[in-house]
Amino acid sequence: MPKTKDNPAPSPRSPAGWRRRRIWHGAVYFRVKRWRRDLVAVLEQIAGLVRCNAPLAAGLNAAAADAPNRAVEYMLLAVRDDVAAGLPLAEAMQRYPHFFPPYCTQLTAVGEQSGRLAQCLSDLAESTISSEAIRGKLRRVSAYLALILAMHAAFGAFIALKIAPVFADMIHEAGGRTSGPLRVLTRPVAAFPNEPMVALVLPAFVVGLLSGLLVIAWLRRLGVIARTDFGVPLCVPYVRGMVVRGDLGRIAHVLATLLKAGAPLDAALASAASLDVRKRYARALKNVRDGVRGGETLGSAVDAERRTFPKSFRALAALGESSGMLPEALERLAQQYLREAAKRAKILLNTIAPLCVVAVGCVTCFIWVALFVSYCSMADILAASM
Repeated sequence: MPKTKDNPAPSPRSPAGWRRRRIWHGAVYFRVKRWRRDLVAVLEQIAGLVRCNAPLAAGLNAAAADAPNRAVEYMLLAVRDDVAAGLPLAEAMQRYPHFFPPYCTQLTAVGEQSGRLAQCLSDLAESTISSEAIRGKLRRVSAYLALILAMHAAFGAFIALKIAPVFADMIHEAGGRTSGPLRVLTRPVAAFPNEPMVALVLPAFVVGLLSGLLVIAWLRRLGVIARTDFGVPLCVPYVRGMVVRGDLGRIAHVLATLLKAGAPLDAALASAASLDVRKRYARALKNVRDGVRGGETLGSAVDAERRTFPKSFRALAALGESSGMLPEALERLAQQYLREAAKRAKILLNTIAPLCVVAVGCVTCFIWVALFVSYCSMADILAASM
């Protein structure tokens, strides 16, 4: 491709040469915090270029020269090469799944279809910043709880393995009967009579659990497994409500954005069904799309999926359609759901730490009760022998 102002030649430092040898999916980060920071930087750069109506290829080339680090520079140059080759921005971003998550490329495609690309990119950057703030608080709470749990686990293991068996042996030798709490504390020693085995089983379990969590997080980061593949947290009603409101908010936001741009309703529903949401919502949106194509109104098609969509979603969608203000109604619904999801996330973070501390306190209280009952049993035995 000839070198022009709007279509510059590939830079020797760009990953274009790498793609000749192998497929490059973007930089791989070991820290999610750093990846999110770089993702926000790239999205803000592209949003600024689109907002100024600057040539995207030349603008990305100039933005790469002022990139904050090498990973952002390579990503901007890689996207520039694909855009210069004639690919739409969403397809260019989709070629780098290690850097751009699915929801990012999907909303970028929605922005290109609706003509509101700059607004969609800015919304993505803002949502990434807000989610990173919540994740940062979650990391701090998790680190605090991990430290507290580790200290109490070491304290409890020392008492259960070293102190409680001594008390139990002394009570048995004196002819007494051990109490229930003391028997619970000495049960690990009874299950593993070999002391070195006990010392190996607990660390091996902890290491295996942490390794499994790291592997799952890494596979999710590489895109091998998706967020929707895990339904365990949805067993908790409060967490389920938070996830459901987040998914419904994204669906309503995409529908409102496309309908404001004049997209057909069935095409907007098809785009919303391709979002990174729970599979039941994707299936329901496809059924609603088929119903709309078959001549049904949106209200009746959504009402047929009453087991999936809540009453507020169905009612506001039908009201917006009947009043001719469906995009505005969906946008208001999206803001409400996303605001409720963020509120639930903050409440959950502010509640987890006190509950865990209370639980650890109950375990510590149980250990001290077991020791106190053992002291009382030994005192009664000594008093009876005198």
